[in-house]
Amino acid sequence: MNMKKTNKLKMITISAMYLIITIFILTIIGQYDLIVSLYLTQHTNPYITYFGSRIGLLPAAIVSSFSSAVLSKKKKEFKNFFLIASYVLSLVAAIQLVGNLEGVFNIISIVVLSLCIACVIYRGSQEVYPQNQTQWDIFMAGIYIPLYANLVTKLMKFFWGRPRFLAMQDPVHEFVPWYHISGFAIRSDLLQSFPSGHTTAATCLLWLLLLPIGFPKLEKNRSLLVVAISIWIFVTAISRIMLGKHFLTDVSAGFAISFLSYLLVKKYYFSNVK
Repeated sequence: MNMKKTNKLKMITISAMYLIITIFILTIIGQYDLIVSLYLTQHTNPYITYFGSRIGLLPAAIVSSFSSAVLSKKKKEFKNFFLIASYVLSLVAAIQLVGNLEGVFNIISIVVLSLCIACVIYRGSQEVYPQNQTQWDIFMAGIYIPLYANLVTKLMKFFWGRPRFLAMQDPVHEFVPWYHISGFAIRSDLLQSFPSGHTTAATCLLWLLLLPIGFPKLEKNRSLLVVAISIWIFVTAISRIMLGKHFLTDVSAGFAISFLSYLLVKKYYFSNVK
């Protein structure tokens, strides 16, 4: 019991310190928000912007879907629940890839694509059967990391109300700093700039770094994973600024939210792991 209380206290302390550091960093880079956006929106790359819009945000849905499929094998009474969750998340991934719900062709494309994604994920999950609690916990983390990160990001978007760069006719005079809370923005996507949901979702790829904890054979690939994950997150974040969807502080905050979710979930499940 004392160990649990100590662990919770450490998590609260980590969160508080992390929040202070994040605010400090955002305050510094916030000075370059407008400059970076003005430059990158004039120097776009179609490949980077497409990747960021359609592919970069997939990790949250894919990681959760795969983890759900694996967890469906843990307890028979929860099998159907996790399998349904896995398909729903595959459907989310398909919607993200297609990007448009209008028109019969797009709807059919989404349904077919979601079934293909679900089948690939289910087939892949059948190759994995956790042998101990640590390995099961890794896949629980695959659900909680994206869940917590996306929930916090969505709530902040709705309550922060920061205008997107592309919504401004005169960015120099209409620019709103990240720390200015404009109010509710549930109905207007143009007022949901802070923080970046795409970057939050992309950063959920950090879950892959937990795999070596339960599957030691993967430790030799850790450096490669770090590089690949870093590139994925960076390209996704840059693309969002290029499109005028977000500012530098928006994508930084999106990263910070998912990274904190990763740290806390890792601390909760794997407190003895460095």
